Amino acid sequence: MQDANTVLVDEISRCYRECHRPRGTLKASARATWETLTRTIDNAKVAVGADADLNTTDIQRLAAATNRLVTVWEIKEEPLPLAATFVGWQRLLGNLEAAVEAGERVMFACDSATAAATVAAALRKRHPEKTIVDIQAADGIDTTGTAKVGAILEDINTAIDDVDVLLTSPVIESGV
Repeated sequence: MQDANTVLVDEISRCYRECHRPRGTLKASARATWETLTRTIDNAKVAVGADADLNTTDIQRLAAATNRLVTVWEIKEEPLPLAATFVGWQRLLGNLEAAVEAGERVMFACDSATAAATVAAALRKRHPEKTIVDIQAADGIDTTGTAKVGAILEDINTAIDDVDVLLTSPVIESGV
C-alpha cells in the first residue's frame, strides 16, 4: 500500500482522530497505522482526503504530518427537488416494462435477490434483443459470479454502455 500511485482516504478526519485517540479502536496499533497512512500519502503521486466533517484544525494537523501541500476544495451541495411516490409492486413492474418498451436504459433496484432474478428472467423472455443484467447474491451472481457480471464490474463505467437494463438486489448496497 505504501507504494500506491493514487490514494483516496475517505473520512480522513475520522482516520486522523482515531489514530490519535488514546483509547480508540486501534489501541496499540494507532501510531503505526498513522505512520503508514502518512507515508502512503507522502509517497503517492496523487493523494486525496475526503470528509464532510473536515475542520481547520484537522487540516493543519494533517498538513504538519505529511510533506505535501494541502489544498482544500469545498463542494457546496445544491439541493435538488426530490419527490417519492409509493406504489405497489405491480405498478412498479408496469413502469419498468413501459420504460424497456420505450427503449429507455434502466437501472432497477429490487428488494431481494429472488426479485432481481425473477424480474430479469421475465424481461429476458419478453425482450430477448435487450441486454439485461442482474447483479444479486443468489446462485453466485454477484461480484464473484458470472463472467458477464464480472466483466461489467471490472470496468463498469465503460461496460454499462452496453447494458439496456441493470437489475440489482441489496447485494450492491452491502458490498457482498
